[in-house]
Amino acid sequence: MTRKRAPDTAVPPQSTVSPGIELGPWERWLSSWAILALLVVPLAVLQQIDALLVFATPLDVLRDVALLTLLCGLPTALLALLGAVLQRMLNAGGMPGARSSLIADGLVLAPTLWVLLWQLSRIGWLWLKQATGHELVVSPGMRYAVMAGFVIALLLGWRLLSRAQLRRRLVEHARALRWPGLALITSAAALLAVSPPQWVVAAPSPDAAKTEVHRPDVILITLDALSAIDADICSDTPSLMPQLQALARQSTCYTRLYASSNFTTPTTSSLETGTLPWTHLATQISAKVAPPFQRHTLAQALHDSGYRTYTSTDNQLASVRQRGTQSAYMQHAISPSDLLRDRFRAALTLWPQSSVPMLVDSALSFLGAFDMLWHAQTSPFDSDRMLARVHGFLNEPAQGSPAYVWVHSMPPHSPYLPPPSTKYRLLPRGELDRWSDFMGDNVPYAPELQPRVDKHRLRYQESIMATDEAVGRLLAELQRAGRLDKALLIISADHGESFEKGFLGHAGPKLHEAVVRVPLIVKLPGQTLGRVETMPVSQADIAPSVLDLLGLPPLPAADGRSIAASWKGWAIDSQPVFTMSMERQSRFAALKVGHFAVIDGSYKLIVDLQRPHAARLYDLAADPGENDDLAAREPAKLQRLQELLLSRLAQAEIRRRQTTHTSR
Repeated sequence: MTRKRAPDTAVPPQSTVSPGIELGPWERWLSSWAILALLVVPLAVLQQIDALLVFATPLDVLRDVALLTLLCGLPTALLALLGAVLQRMLNAGGMPGARSSLIADGLVLAPTLWVLLWQLSRIGWLWLKQATGHELVVSPGMRYAVMAGFVIALLLGWRLLSRAQLRRRLVEHARALRWPGLALITSAAALLAVSPPQWVVAAPSPDAAKTEVHRPDVILITLDALSAIDADICSDTPSLMPQLQALARQSTCYTRLYASSNFTTPTTSSLETGTLPWTHLATQISAKVAPPFQRHTLAQALHDSGYRTYTSTDNQLASVRQRGTQSAYMQHAISPSDLLRDRFRAALTLWPQSSVPMLVDSALSFLGAFDMLWHAQTSPFDSDRMLARVHGFLNEPAQGSPAYVWVHSMPPHSPYLPPPSTKYRLLPRGELDRWSDFMGDNVPYAPELQPRVDKHRLRYQESIMATDEAVGRLLAELQRAGRLDKALLIISADHGESFEKGFLGHAGPKLHEAVVRVPLIVKLPGQTLGRVETMPVSQADIAPSVLDLLGLPPLPAADGRSIAASWKGWAIDSQPVFTMSMERQSRFAALKVGHFAVIDGSYKLIVDLQRPHAARLYDLAADPGENDDLAAREPAKLQRLQELLLSRLAQAEIRRRQTTHTSR
């Protein structure tokens, strides 16, 4: 008897998708979102938690984490959508299902996993810096290694995902994250529903009834990282800034304006509020002005008196949105540079009280390597583009109201990549041509590197020359439009720049003249006679002086005083001036940390509160380079200035307690 042969079992073709190995579009989205929410967001917050808690309450931090968690859903949704569309297109083109699914999964998961790996490596790098106690500088080669690592990671990821067993495990792990991720996302949404973040707002048009008294337009232009030492615009000797020097001859030019600190956030806060950092408490890079002072601003006072108010910058740290003081401005634009990182950060300032831009910038810091490559020899910041906003704002519909315009332009801040009109005037071609050739920003350097740092300074000075050309073009345009002679024009800087004393750039603990002494030009309406003022004045004096000159009520809690009388050529008394670096000082703790300087006449005292016995005293008239410490030879002068500083610190501590009590 013949046995019937069983029919052959059909062997599935290689293109069949193994059960459970494919993620659907919804699963891709939720899994990728869960990876960011559960892993990347906590890592980004962990890197910044010490910085956050010195100016933000725990509730503020939780709100930022919740907002960032929900925002992660946007890029992951876009990736999931692209993955689904790509998979359909590949299937329609005849590609086997397994391969098209692999490509779609890779498109969604690979960028997510890359950001996770980057965060892990960055935390390791930061830990290494802290453990060694050294400033570890990222070399150009390391930056390019980051980009090469990105490509290698994608290739390795593709190779691994091509193996069914490994891919199945990855898919299983991704699926397992969905539900805890969904729980976290739901909790974040609930928190924001109960305590929503503040949206960006703009001031309404001014009350027309308040414009009956004719007042001039007020134009404030601040240039980032412009040192008075390098600019040298008040003297009669040849300057790197001939356009500003020519303006100074028809204005009041101050040779000793001291910034309130040595980097942008606290100094621009002082320009706005007329208060010093120990009062407004915006002493960290992403800190907000303390809530009681967010409406204590020059712009608010001018808007309340009938001024149209406008501001714009290409440096996010100089933006009023960054500091939470935007409500006094009818327009408060951030004009992003050509940097990818800047565009992401600027888009997230829709929530001005949030630190989300700082957290996202930390998570996406690897974009800096790509920015450096794409902007190899050309600065991503354009002075002409930024300064043109002055004329644009002035041409807004006036309706009889004067305008207050504040524009802050990034150059000559690093990268020191001047345009062709000035590049190679001071340093020849072949050195420091590309962004990647420069040392890092705001870093200490060894004495043997001074010759290289001197070359950095030459490129910086070429950037100053280019900035001066751009300002000159703006002044010519204002003159042609008949606005220059009718306005109150103020040109200054937020802080200086150091190429000496073992420190390159700004920020940090240093308070020597290069980083805290900045230019100041004040031109009154119709003024043609120039004068030079040599007494020390404070950045916090500018806002009170503008209000005094215009006959408006003063800012009630200003630390600065009005120096408007000197703008008119009248003599005023000299008073001590203070500048400080308080990056490690929490606004919720007593004032015991920080570096402070007191300038009284020609004398300058510099004190580290944690090392008060190492105070240094200089006579700037005899020793402008601050090389001869007089602390041991002039004990009476040292003691008097120390007592003055301690007295002001005690007053500031009382205000800090009151401020933080009302802020909580």
